Amino acid sequence: RAAWGPLARLERVSVIGNGIDLHRFEAPTGSAPTRRTLGMHSRFTASKDHPTLIRAIAELRAAGHDVRLRLAGDGETMPALRRLVAALDLEDHVDFLGMIPDAEIPAFLASLGIFVQATFGECMSTSLMQAM
Repeated sequence: RAAWGPLARLERVSVIGNGIDLHRFEAPTGSAPTRRTLGMHSRFTASKDHPTLIRAIAELRAAGHDVRLRLAGDGETMPALRRLVAALDLEDHVDFLGMIPDAEIPAFLASLGIFVQATFGECMSTSLMQAM
């Protein structure tokens, strides 16, 4: 307060929370799975870079890594992403989960070893805040 001097009128300050109940998103305890599971939940739009993420899974698998990708969400780019997965022969390693209810997001995040936010730009990503 002292640093702000007369501008620090506490009666004029409001705190607006980000709307995320942090207790719902606590990290799970237990042993780590042997298979590395990466995942992302978002809209499937051109502003997201799902294609690069899918190609990265193909490269990791080609290098001998046992990885799986779980994608939650829906949108206009999903048909093209499904075609890319088929072209790269990743059908057994990439899961398209569709839209998941808000109540199931913590369980989805807990199922991942690594959360990925593949995007060309985000201002304030709710999914990234949930994952953190």
